[in-house]
Amino acid sequence: MRKLFLSFIAVLFVLSSAAFSGVEYNPDKIVLVPPLDTRVSIELKVNRPSGSVFYSGEVIEISFKTNVDAYVAIVEVQSDGTLQVLFPNAYDKDNFVIANQQYSLPTEKATLSYRFLIGPEVGRQVIFAFASTEPLYFLDPAVSRFNQTDFPLLFDRIEDFKPVVTSSLERAQWNVANYFYYANYNPRLVSTTIRSDRPQTRVFVDGLFAGMAPVNMNLEPGWRRFYLFDNRDLAFGPEWMNVQPDARRFDLVLEPTYPYGFLEVVSTPQGSVYVDGTYVGTTPYKDFARVGERTVRVSRSGYHSETATVFVNEGITNRYEFRLDQKTEEEIRRERITLLSIIGIIVVALLLLVLLF
Repeated sequence: MRKLFLSFIAVLFVLSSAAFSGVEYNPDKIVLVPPLDTRVSIELKVNRPSGSVFYSGEVIEISFKTNVDAYVAIVEVQSDGTLQVLFPNAYDKDNFVIANQQYSLPTEKATLSYRFLIGPEVGRQVIFAFASTEPLYFLDPAVSRFNQTDFPLLFDRIEDFKPVVTSSLERAQWNVANYFYYANYNPRLVSTTIRSDRPQTRVFVDGLFAGMAPVNMNLEPGWRRFYLFDNRDLAFGPEWMNVQPDARRFDLVLEPTYPYGFLEVVSTPQGSVYVDGTYVGTTPYKDFARVGERTVRVSRSGYHSETATVFVNEGITNRYEFRLDQKTEEEIRRERITLLSIIGIIVVALLLLVLLF
């Protein structure tokens, strides 16, 4: 992107052009995964949808909103792998924002009006918007150069991006949004579907979060970098996949990122299976399991649960059988009485709280 800064007396252009299309760097270097339990979110908006084409001289308008009071940074990854800070900048230094307010660049606090214009560079450009409950310390080297350049480079090597950013945010609640556009070329796109064999699978394509599987998106033909993972340390890739008009659907299988074997559990009668206290399905059950000692419990209403400590060996199927004994009518009656008593105590306690307060 070329930045045009407007004042009453001067026009300033920065950023050299790149004489290639696509990306020159390894997309794995920009994969950023915020904490899965983060309470922070950021919404990034640009005046055209992600994946749009911009030509030289056109304006990119950027706005954002967070769900909590947060520190914000907007960073652009150039086609050649250099990274430039768009916000904060020498004219917009205050990057602490209030929750649920829409901000547009330049913000109301900017000391000079500016616009972002597309220059002559050719390639795919990526914009990241960070939000954090703690100051964004990875910005410090760029901020220190505001007296030398208005929109300084953050890194001139893409290899520094992920390790520096993630380490500086290690103790913060944070999140990131991404956007990409094509500068000065209009690629032929293929409508592509990416599916996973697991629920709640995050999909990254060419280093950028694309959504939860299944994902439908338009991609340039050719080798694209796919990376998928879920919350159980199961992943696919990162791996190069050849997207073509006749190869546009990808049904991908996630595998563990740790040493594993297969755990097979059968029971009479059928029951619910818990591995290390986590519900994983019903019998007959077979899936990946981490090598080592695992605690397996099988339960069914009206039957006694059975628990066993099993050992999962690497690379083989470890099969275990459970037989559940049916409870007597007296046991079922006592359980019902106990359950009703607990419910009654809870109801009485709630009523007392209402009356007292």
